[in-house]
Amino acid sequence: MKDMAKNYFEKAARQGYGKAQHDLAALLVHACETKQMDCCCADALHWYTLSILQGCDEALYGIGNLYLMQGKMKNDKLERAVDFGSALFW
Repeated sequence: MKDMAKNYFEKAARQGYGKAQHDLAALLVHACETKQMDCCCADALHWYTLSILQGCDEALYGIGNLYLMQGKMKNDKLERAVDFGSALFW
């Protein structure tokens, strides 16, 4: 079921729908948290950023939480992009 949701969110996100971009990012983050592994944080950061640019206010909260998760998830791209000040900003 989650794979089907991910596919639909991804299709809509690629077409520029801000809410779908947010939902896809949230789904990716949830999958990372559930599996407690290094994974899709850079992708989630990408989709949250696009969602913010589309005007989706929910993505502001999501990206702030993603920045706070820096210590939990080890992804080189995320670690280079993240700091506590950015989390507070978002």
